[in-house]
Amino acid sequence: MSEVSSKFRVEDLVHRGKITPETVLQLRRTMFQDGYISSDEAEKLFYLDRNCGDVCAEWGDFFTEALTDYLVYQVTPRGYVSESNAEWLIEHLGGVGGAKIQTGLELLIKVSETALTLPAALASYTIAQVTHAVLAGEGPTRDNVMLVPGAIGAGEVALLRRVLYAAGGDGHTAVTQVEAEALFDLNDATIEAENDPAWSDLFVKAIASYLMSYQGYAVPPREEALRREGWVEDVSPSFAGMAGEMVAGGFSSMLVGGLRAAWSDMRSEDVYGEKLALDESMAADSERISEDEGVWLAGRIGRDGVLHETEIALLRFIRDESPDIHPVLKPLLDQVA
Repeated sequence: MSEVSSKFRVEDLVHRGKITPETVLQLRRTMFQDGYISSDEAEKLFYLDRNCGDVCAEWGDFFTEALTDYLVYQVTPRGYVSESNAEWLIEHLGGVGGAKIQTGLELLIKVSETALTLPAALASYTIAQVTHAVLAGEGPTRDNVMLVPGAIGAGEVALLRRVLYAAGGDGHTAVTQVEAEALFDLNDATIEAENDPAWSDLFVKAIASYLMSYQGYAVPPREEALRREGWVEDVSPSFAGMAGEMVAGGFSSMLVGGLRAAWSDMRSEDVYGEKLALDESMAADSERISEDEGVWLAGRIGRDGVLHETEIALLRFIRDESPDIHPVLKPLLDQVA
């Protein structure tokens, strides 16, 4: 485990209340010298972020990079945020509304963008933090885009787009129901505000993604990834002995031949064609608005008794793009005909 040099002890930095570019460079060299961020160093990074009021622009990049590496890449299997790490992160960000715009919020989004999948609690917490920042946030984001309290400006749209289309979430790229609910809440809360024109487009396409997108490939759960990794890395005598016997005897040719045959089958046009046809069929089926989806949308849209412009745009998009819409939505669609 690397240690921060005495010249840059955490206590000294907090006493000065200032982190300069030179300090960040020294911290980067020290903490990354062994390619590993320890749990103690991760704790110190949060302590510095909470207690140093004057930080340079380089601090946010370093803070996010180091803790993303700690949470996403220094785990087994790589790319999965563990339940314990998710709880640790939420605790250190101080609950709902606790993330700072320029550090904690950026860290949440970066972890979401980097990880293969997130625990449900962390995915929900992340969208809640972004929602809070959109409604109550003041000041600039890391990209120096100003946030407007109570309205959805360009900065808010950019934050929402990043978290909605991050790699993590529930293990796939389609918008989830939790995220769709949050978007409707934001739309209801800012309906009288002068929102950025890009908000309507994002709202319509994100809700449509939830209702009409084929989920496709889903990332295996962390437990399954651990099991697979354990099989690959199994070097026990029994496993090694079995592999040795297979290679030494005639079994090796059978094994290689079987693998080649399987690979040949996977590459064949017939198998590929069947897979493509299945994907197309499932994608087409997902574009249909089911009864459950229709009931959910009918319960969310126009909740205040008025159909607003964003909701009208959503209904028209669904009407034009979905090949089969459940009759439960007909009264709403008739209003936008």
